[in-house]
Order: sequence, then structure tokens, then C-alpha cells
Amino acid sequence: MIIISDTTAIANLIMINQLDILHKVAGDIVIPQAVADEIKALEEFEVDLSVYFNSEWIIKSSAKNQHLVQELMNMLDAGESEAIVLAKELNADYIIIDEKHGREIAKSQGLRTIGLVGILHQAKQKKVIDKVKPILDDLINNAGFWIDKGFYKQVLEMVGEQPNK
Repeated sequence: MIIISDTTAIANLIMINQLDILHKVAGDIVIPQAVADEIKALEEFEVDLSVYFNSEWIIKSSAKNQHLVQELMNMLDAGESEAIVLAKELNADYIIIDEKHGREIAKSQGLRTIGLVGILHQAKQKKVIDKVKPILDDLINNAGFWIDKGFYKQVLEMVGEQPNK
């Protein structure tokens, strides 16, 4: 299975010391250089990236079609643009991307998408984690992850958890 990731899932999981969830759910992940650069930029905010740098399961690759990357950069950031192009080139099974516009463009390019919340849902289904809520709350409170309140409630109901506990 080939899975490409944008920056958001990796960066947010690093910020709450839960990067291993991604590996346990998805296995090896391929990221383009632009995503690697965006993650490395977190060092400026004194985020400890040692777990990322030591993760041999995160594989860097480069998108070949730089013309399409540049075209997508008119609508998206560099990481999203290069991740979408790389996913197309590698015929990826999934692209992990959270930003709504990025997901729409990825889907328009024929790609299957999943976001960080979807990864957490799968993590619970695979018994990688016991509960989604504490991790989701940690993402919101400590990583600045944004999720619509209605969607937050819907996700917790979907995984059989109570929003208020």
C-alpha cells in the first residue's frame, strides 16, 4: 500500500508525542520534500523533531512533474501541491490531507483522501488506541488542531464515545 502525507497529520501528531499512531495505522508513509521542509520548520518553534528524524518509516521522495506542482501552488501551499502530484505519480492508495480545499483538489485529481480524524478512527478500530477523544482533545488544546464543533461531536458519536466525558 502506498500512502502519501501532507504536513498536517505528521506535524500535529509530533506536537502531541503520538506520531507512532500514524505508523501503526498506515505503515510506511511517503512525503515530498516540501512536506519535509514544512515539518523541519517546526524547529523554529522549538518543537522536538527527534521522533520524526528517527522514523525510518517516513520516506522522502520528490514529485517529478514540477509544472503541475507550480500550477497547484496557485491554489494550495507547497506541501499540499507536491503531495498531490507525488500521490498521482506513485498511484497512491491514499493521500493524508486535512485542508478542505486541498482534499477537494486531490479528489478532483482522482485521489482517495483521508484526514487525521480518519486516521484516529482507524486507530481505534484497529485497537491502536483505546479512545479517540483524549487524543483529539490533545490535538485541539496542544497542537492547535481545528475541528468544527459539530464534526467533533459527530466523530465521537461515530466511535462510540461521549463528547462531554
